[in-house]
Amino acid sequence: QQQRSQRQLRLRGLTHGLDIQLLTLRWFSEGTPCIRRIGGVVSARSVKLITTAKSKEELMQERDSWWLEMRDEIKLNARAFRCNAVVAYTERVLFLGDICVLSASGTATVLDFAALSGLTQLEMTSGLLQFHRHRH
Repeated sequence: QQQRSQRQLRLRGLTHGLDIQLLTLRWFSEGTPCIRRIGGVVSARSVKLITTAKSKEELMQERDSWWLEMRDEIKLNARAFRCNAVVAYTERVLFLGDICVLSASGTATVLDFAALSGLTQLEMTSGLLQFHRHRH
C-alpha cells in the first residue's frame, strides 16, 4: 500500500505540469496539419486485487486512483518520446474473479494545437470521428 502511494506520487510529480493531452480521436480529416510528429506506441498494464472488505465508496476511490496511475504512466511514456499528446487513447478493464487487469494504450504524438483551434465541431460519421471546420 505504502509503496503504491510512493510510486503514484513519483509518477504524478514527473508528469505534473507537462500538459500532455490524452485524446480518444482515431481519425483526423485529410489535410489537417495538426500532427507534427509521431513518437510511438505507449501502453501500460496493471493487475490489481479487488478487496471486498471495503465500502462501495472506498472501492470507487481505489479504482479511480488505479486509472489515475495508469494515465500518469501513459503520460510519462509520452514524455519520454518528447510528445505533448496521446491520440487513439483507449482504456480497457478485465475482471477475473477478484483480479482486475487494467490496460491503456495510444500513440504518442506532437500535436500543433493551434492548427486544431479552427476545428470546433466533432461529428460521428460511419463510426469514424472527423473534424469539420467551423465556417465564419
